[in-house]
Amino acid sequence: MRPVQVVGIGGGSAAGKSTLARRVTARQSGAALLSLDDYFRTDREAGPFTAPDAAGVRHFDLNHPDAVDWSRVHAALEDHRRCGTALLIVEGTFALVSPDLRGRMTLRVFLAAPEDLRLERKAARNLAERGVPPEVTRRNHALSARPGFRQFVAGSAAHADLILNGEEDPDGNARILLERLR
Repeated sequence: MRPVQVVGIGGGSAAGKSTLARRVTARQSGAALLSLDDYFRTDREAGPFTAPDAAGVRHFDLNHPDAVDWSRVHAALEDHRRCGTALLIVEGTFALVSPDLRGRMTLRVFLAAPEDLRLERKAARNLAERGVPPEVTRRNHALSARPGFRQFVAGSAAHADLILNGEEDPDGNARILLERLR
């Protein structure tokens, strides 16, 4: 059985990880995409939780790596290996955070983008896709995304083999990434 090439794409929320992953997957025959957003824990009773908001309410914290069901992620990786997937793109905020996941990667990519740009993109996306007002996204960013990025994600760039600029054209970044795989 041929080994699966696993490429991890990590970085802050709305840095362009999903867009880059979709572009690479579309251009590479035999490639599959695994988004960590599909592996958040469904049992949320045990946390992790955000700090209390202005009303004193703590919410399930999607900006903490413990929000991901890592056992399901590893099972999905094993399924792709058994199915003979040639290239698996694993993308998500925490893609480079987990040492176990990083250890299975052929190439680790960090997509860097300034916080203000990421927040602007996320506010626009949340409004368009979910009808979430921009002020709610900004409040949640301050409460959870900013501290989560600083505590867990920013440092994961040190584990990257390749750091790409999330402000650049996603097609150009896809070309760079695919060149590295040749």
